[in-house]
Amino acid sequence: MSFSSIHFSPFYLLHSQLFTIFVGAKLTIIRLFILYMKHTLTMSKSTIAVIFALVATLTACHRQAQTPARQSESLRIDSIVNSHRNPDSLQTMLTAYKKTKNLLGVAVSHRVLGRYYRDNSLFDIAIEHHRKSVEAAEQAGDTAELVRCLNNLATDYRRVGMLDMASEEHYRALNLCMQYSDKTSDEASKNYTVSLNGLGNVYLQLGNNELADSIFRVALATETRLGSELGQAINLANLGAVYEGAGQMDSALVYYQRSFEKNKKANSTVGMGLCHTHIGNLYEHQHHFDKAIAEYQTAYYQLEKSHDIWHWLEPCLALANISIKQGNIQRAEDYLEQAFKQATAISSKEHLARIHHIYSILYEREGKTAQALDHYRKYDQYNDSTVNMHTMNQIQNLRIKTERQRSNDQLQRAKEDARQERSLKVLAFSMLVAILIIGALLFAIMSYVLRSRSRERLLLRHI
Repeated sequence: MSFSSIHFSPFYLLHSQLFTIFVGAKLTIIRLFILYMKHTLTMSKSTIAVIFALVATLTACHRQAQTPARQSESLRIDSIVNSHRNPDSLQTMLTAYKKTKNLLGVAVSHRVLGRYYRDNSLFDIAIEHHRKSVEAAEQAGDTAELVRCLNNLATDYRRVGMLDMASEEHYRALNLCMQYSDKTSDEASKNYTVSLNGLGNVYLQLGNNELADSIFRVALATETRLGSELGQAINLANLGAVYEGAGQMDSALVYYQRSFEKNKKANSTVGMGLCHTHIGNLYEHQHHFDKAIAEYQTAYYQLEKSHDIWHWLEPCLALANISIKQGNIQRAEDYLEQAFKQATAISSKEHLARIHHIYSILYEREGKTAQALDHYRKYDQYNDSTVNMHTMNQIQNLRIKTERQRSNDQLQRAKEDARQERSLKVLAFSMLVAILIIGALLFAIMSYVLRSRSRERLLLRHI
């Protein structure tokens, strides 16, 4: 399926069509009005040019690419802000940009701060920062930065399960990419693929594998054109996940292997390790335990070297689990001990829960019921209904708060549109009145000149 055949939800299509019809009708009326004045009133070419320039400015919908100077400034600010990892220093930079009224700096600072809080699972704070980054980017008139901010906000929504809001923001970002006059630069293409990837992941989470497949393939084609090995690796892995979700393990294996080769060319240790983990999972599901262990061990050592503990825990726990299946209890305990130490160090409740669950399985197989029950209780503590209900309540409250804020924003935009509409009507009416007055004055002057010349000719005849 090609991208042209992708169908978004009826709400987005209807909203987009109505918006296009409304704007098109408004612009058509204004332009017809000017053409009418051009043909019915006597105006100089310079006056007509000024009017067309003014209306073109007021009605422009096409988003222009950044000038080289603006692009250089954007890259400079992005580099400076991203060099800071501490939230306190980022907040200091944000305050400084606010004082100097540097809107682009404010947008980038909010975006990076939001990403920091999202990485630390503080989604409500992340969403607040990314909403503000969107507002600042809009005020700065920087389309490229606005696309990045929208995609980050959409990712926040995806993480907390607000897939409807996530798809809307990703679609807004994609729509801006379509409007952007620069569609060929690496930056524009990268923003385009990130927007596509976001939408693809939303549809993958919704179980629409066919649509996700189509989107990922378009993103893959763009990354291929850009020559981005890492970008291709990400999309190949996404396609592998599509096939795995559809139960097509052979096809999933092919795409994970292709992703591995691209990660290898990009020298991405984390990417290669993740591919080994994915491939190991496929082999384990097929009961090819020896092949699975080989993949898991490779991933274990690669991710250990990368110091990415979060991702390293995946093959470590996979090795513990498969060791239990093979009856190698001592090896399983060794892996679980390592995993418990590292998961505690990074305070990963998700991994700690899984560790206690695997421990309970291990001790149950050994007939140590008391120990198995103790670890299962600890596992249950990390996943008890109270914690889950609290999390769901937080997400629900966040959804209500976000929807309320979005409604307020839409109301403000509607008021602003109405104000601009009134201003445009007043301007058009004022221009018409001014032209009529000037025309009347010119007519009066010409009439006076003609009458004066007529009297002069009469006097000359009498003389």
